[in-house]
Amino acid sequence: MLHVFICYGGNEGELIGSNLRAYLRKNAIDAFLASPQDPDIPAGTEDFNKFIDGKLLSSNLMIPICNSGIHRSEPATREIQLAKQKKIPIVAFARKRCVLPKLIKKSWQPIRFDPDCPEETYPSLLLEIYRRVDYERELSEDLNLKRPAELLLPKQLLRFFGRP
Repeated sequence: MLHVFICYGGNEGELIGSNLRAYLRKNAIDAFLASPQDPDIPAGTEDFNKFIDGKLLSSNLMIPICNSGIHRSEPATREIQLAKQKKIPIVAFARKRCVLPKLIKKSWQPIRFDPDCPEETYPSLLLEIYRRVDYERELSEDLNLKRPAELLLPKQLLRFFGRP
């Protein structure tokens, strides 16, 4: 199973992230939302940042929700820095016409969403997640690196990419 880490800034970002997490889980992707209100964070967690960092480091991919709130969020900035440092692939989910944070400007092309209806873009984001994971898997195979078997794509998506 793929493990995706979702970060955000502000109330709008948290709401979009929560809905995105539910969508990804319905599509067999384990998604974690880095929110203090997240029900996946055990009650009484003493070191919140350490817990969040552990979730990020065990993820196959990060999705930052890029809207105006992400530029003001110190936790999101810290999480993106850690993902970049640990070479965790990033697929930005960005509001139309939103300027990406400097840390991810040179990352892959973001998936842009309409602020009035971000759910319409979830299928495109899901496809981009699988494309990015497939790319990372192929890259690691080219470099003869061992990667977890969980990075293999479902057969129907492989066929979509033109592979038998």
